[in-house]
Amino acid sequence: MSSNNNFKESPNHFMVLDAISRGIKKMEDIAKVTKLSKDEVELIINDLQTQKLIIKQTKKGFFGNKKIEVYATDTGFKILESKKQELVNKSKYLQQLYETGNRGQMQSYMNDNRMWMPMMLFSGLINAVMFTSMMSFMGMSMNPSENVQVRHKQ
Repeated sequence: MSSNNNFKESPNHFMVLDAISRGIKKMEDIAKVTKLSKDEVELIINDLQTQKLIIKQTKKGFFGNKKIEVYATDTGFKILESKKQELVNKSKYLQQLYETGNRGQMQSYMNDNRMWMPMMLFSGLINAVMFTSMMSFMGMSMNPSENVQVRHKQ
């Protein structure tokens, strides 16, 4: 699905890493909070493990069942924090464009950063209500992954 060099351009990888960094350890729970499919979460977790951003631990559950839990590594935390800081700056700039009413510049910036909107919503880096207002101000409709995150936040 992805490799080392395009991981940094994959918002879904960052949403999964963010969920893990918040202490969500099980694949099913990660899929629930991120609204991604279990198969996609499993692929992403394998990618993150290959890149040493998370570690997988197998624990014995009841009746000898094996449970897999995932934890972020220090490197995983650092990369996540760095990306979040970048996205905080993007959301601040977007908010400035919105407040000045510069529709054209805002639409262009939004289009350039569109793939990151679900991650920004998921991580609370952009307010769902404000995002909805921006989209309607520009006459744009939300894509399904943005819509899922907005509904999840309200």
